[in-house]
Amino acid sequence: MSVSLDRPAVRKDASTNALEKEIQVLEVELRQAEANLNTFTNLIRSRLAAEITQLNQLTELYKAQKKAKKDKRQAQKKRGKNYQEPKSILCHPASFAARTTATTADQQELKRLYKEAIVRVHPDKFVNEDEEKNTIATDITSRLNDLYQSGELDLLRDFHEHILSGNAMSYVPSSGKPVTNPQALVEHLEQRKKELKERLAAIRKSRLYEVLTSYDHPATFIEELRPEFEERILVMKKRTRN
Repeated sequence: MSVSLDRPAVRKDASTNALEKEIQVLEVELRQAEANLNTFTNLIRSRLAAEITQLNQLTELYKAQKKAKKDKRQAQKKRGKNYQEPKSILCHPASFAARTTATTADQQELKRLYKEAIVRVHPDKFVNEDEEKNTIATDITSRLNDLYQSGELDLLRDFHEHILSGNAMSYVPSSGKPVTNPQALVEHLEQRKKELKERLAAIRKSRLYEVLTSYDHPATFIEELRPEFEERILVMKKRTRN
């Protein structure tokens, strides 16, 4: 008689389902907050378009003038008879090699983990699946891309393990589907919950969110901003005056 060595599937418990529901609520709150802020930000940009454009142009001009002055001073120094080219700071060859090797190794590990994980969850793989599967795959891929681009090796390693365990695509709120590694799923959900709460807290601390939630008519804030832009424009005009 043959014995199956496969790990038995374990059904999600009440605490896992509760975590999923918390995440659902946080995701809804975050999407709504971001949508409200984006709408308000676009309104501000449209109302203050002339001021924003002028300030951006003056800022670019100021940067160009600073660079030109720096280049001019450098050229004058080079014409001096006592001028010497700056010497680069030398470091111990062994320590430099160790740092370079470590950095290269990390980059290679990042690429390996990313490639192994992306083939499992890329939305193209689920193009013929239902909409829910496609949405999950898109969200997971977005998260995977963020971790890879940020270079968060430890977080990417954990997420890679979660994806390869098969739990990532089985994460459907309140679906009751079995998972093969409940601990990995809980850890992933806890991390997701933490990230959502941090993003939501950051938005709620912003000035624009305060305006949206405390002003009876938030659009009036735009007229409060206008003098600030005009003052900054005057300052930049003085700085760029030849």
